Amino acid sequence: MNIYRDAIQPLRDQIDAIDRELVQLLKKRSQVVQQVGHVKQSFHPTACYIRPAREANMTEAAMGWDAAPFPKAYMALIWRNIINGSLNIEQPINASAPVRNGARDYVWLAREYFGAVTQVQERGESGDVLADIAAGRAMVGALPMPGEGPANADDWWVQLTRHPKLRVFATAPLFESPGLPRALLVADVEPEASGRDASLVVSQSAGPVILEGAEKLASIQKDGRWYGLWRMEHFLTPEAFDALKTKQAQTGMDIWFIGSYALPQTIAK
Repeated sequence: MNIYRDAIQPLRDQIDAIDRELVQLLKKRSQVVQQVGHVKQSFHPTACYIRPAREANMTEAAMGWDAAPFPKAYMALIWRNIINGSLNIEQPINASAPVRNGARDYVWLAREYFGAVTQVQERGESGDVLADIAAGRAMVGALPMPGEGPANADDWWVQLTRHPKLRVFATAPLFESPGLPRALLVADVEPEASGRDASLVVSQSAGPVILEGAEKLASIQKDGRWYGLWRMEHFLTPEAFDALKTKQAQTGMDIWFIGSYALPQTIAK
């Protein structure tokens, strides 16, 4: 007679039964996702199907569900991977990321966001990543957060102004992680307001400038012009950007909107 086995086996049997129920629910959900994919394909056959705000809101909602004693952060991670699996049912996701001096931080950040099995093309320069997306060789790119560490000298955000269809739409990792590398994710997709957003604007001018209401993340002098990357702590609508562009043009400053993203989640202590 094994008292431990007799005590634990019925509980394990309950877990196994619940797991089978979860699989059936996931199968049912995936069948609906297939239908969503068919609708998207019929209306927008060549578009990128990533919906940044909906994904961010779904993940945030998962953090708020009462699944105690299951940890909230792990609930969000599970939901992020359900989203990733669903995206790949609708449309296979592949990525591109720069690798420098053997460091593969941005490869892993792409996989942290889109799933550990995501195919990521490794490139020598950030400009190659943008070229991959523009040419359709990759759906998304993971690029260094400007102004942080060695990435401070990377001017990919200036190069992004030459790709009018590409936008920053998200940041990785999913959770705030002070002291660790961060990436901005880029794709041919229009950013959406999630309710907790930051927006990015690039400026070009004859000399150093200040953009009112924005934080400067990085600056670089190139071809006799000054470029700045600015972050605004809100979602910048097309109408608001057009008004800002008109206002700044009067000061001799040209600006480009390069994207918006939902702020990373905070793990409650």
